[in-house]
Amino acid sequence: VSCEEVLEIIRTTPGKANTALWRDQAMACLLFLSGARAGAAVSLPIHAVHLNEKYPYIEQKVEYGVKTKNSKSATTYLHNIPEFLDFARGWDEFVRANFPQDHPWYAPIYQEWGEQTTKLLIPGKYRTDALRKRLGMVNDLFGLPHRSPHQYRHGYALYGLERCKTMAEYHALSRNMMHSNI
Repeated sequence: VSCEEVLEIIRTTPGKANTALWRDQAMACLLFLSGARAGAAVSLPIHAVHLNEKYPYIEQKVEYGVKTKNSKSATTYLHNIPEFLDFARGWDEFVRANFPQDHPWYAPIYQEWGEQTTKLLIPGKYRTDALRKRLGMVNDLFGLPHRSPHQYRHGYALYGLERCKTMAEYHALSRNMMHSNI
């Protein structure tokens, strides 16, 4: 996934007119900004997302209920891409105003007969599959090729690698991706 593709996805802000689309667009931003795996991203509680800090980050911590590979815990700092951060902050403000802090940032949305409600729902067992399907729908909507959540992770890595100049920066990128070594 490239920056240009994510920019195309967030070109339109539907807001409450289509809450599910808004959520999916915000998740596309967060996936590209963080490089988080799909299972971790959909299980992040609201209190683990820190977009308004000087250096925005997410806490991928098992003790918060985040589903990470090999049950690793880490703090992941986000790429500094203002347009993506601003879009994700809009969704972040909405979920913080409407849900408890331990609710998933990628909030379940109930849809029936074209109506969407954001009542408190328990996330389904197959959230990662749902995210994959929803991102496919978003990409179709904006005329983009299908991209899996893992391809957003690759986009994160490539964006970071293109900007690394020192071994310390490569190491930081590797740590953000929760890799054991560079």
